[in-house]
Amino acid sequence: MKICKNNKGITLIALVVSIIVLLILAGISISMLTGQNGILNRATETKEKTDYAKEKEEISLAITTSKMENIDNTTKINKESFEKIFRQQYNKNITIDGNEDNSFNITFNESNRTYYVSEYGDIIDDSNVLKISTADEFKKFRDSVNNGNNYNGAYIYLNNDITLNIDERWTPVGVYITIDSEQNNPFMGIFDGKNHKINGININTTDKCQGLFGLVEKGTVKNVILGTENNISGGLVTAGIVAYAYDETQIINCNNMAKIESSGKTVGGIVGVANKNVKIQKNFNSGEILRKRWQCRRNCWKLCEWYHYKFKLQYWGNKWRKKYNWGNCWYSTKKMRNY
Repeated sequence: MKICKNNKGITLIALVVSIIVLLILAGISISMLTGQNGILNRATETKEKTDYAKEKEEISLAITTSKMENIDNTTKINKESFEKIFRQQYNKNITIDGNEDNSFNITFNESNRTYYVSEYGDIIDDSNVLKISTADEFKKFRDSVNNGNNYNGAYIYLNNDITLNIDERWTPVGVYITIDSEQNNPFMGIFDGKNHKINGININTTDKCQGLFGLVEKGTVKNVILGTENNISGGLVTAGIVAYAYDETQIINCNNMAKIESSGKTVGGIVGVANKNVKIQKNFNSGEILRKRWQCRRNCWKLCEWYHYKFKLQYWGNKWRKKYNWGNCWYSTKKMRNY
């Protein structure tokens, strides 16, 4: 009798343990299916990514066809032409809304995803589009870039002319330290000025990489106009639009009318330095380009260069010598060719 009771007890305990194990396994299975990294969620994310890529591909193909049919201007697309082509090629439930700047938004009603398409055919998610209408918004955008937000994949455009405070020193958009430095903070998105004019930039320094943009890497700056009411005077690598354009950057259809001065050897109206497959197309400079130099008042009036901005060279006793006394020199300027 005792043995039978012990057997029944053991069987009951085993049953309870089995139930607990099954509950644990069931919980794990449910978590694997429905958790944040579960199979169902990952399957849903994969489908969304596939649909997203397919939608962008369909838009891109319709844009290419629209440009091919636009005989007068193949660089721009027309909303009506695009919509006609898209509806002919794809049986999709879409809504297309035009904007004042000749761009338009296309919404896929089934997925509820919206894409911004510029007049030149740039395709950007609506969530990655930034409109700048005021000087404060422009400075906020500048500070965001300089603090590490490179806006890669984003589309930023001006909605109005921008007039900055000429009494405030302008800090360029994008920070350059040295090539490939981890401390560089480049702009890597698309900046479209929409042919609006920017005035009020005040730069008067010997620091390097000065201009509207300091460093642009793998980005695009287009349709920007710098007016005559700008004061841009910098050190090594100074320009009106982009000081340092790097690694497949594009500068397209920009216009500088401002006077640009530099105490360094690299200065330009549109770009100061273009390095590594940079595309510069359809730009125009009408501003005066000046390069600052030091010139001696005495000692044969020889032309003196700044050297690391710490000392100058003077021709003294038939020999070039370092001089730390600045009293004998004054600024002169050399007019550079416009480019």
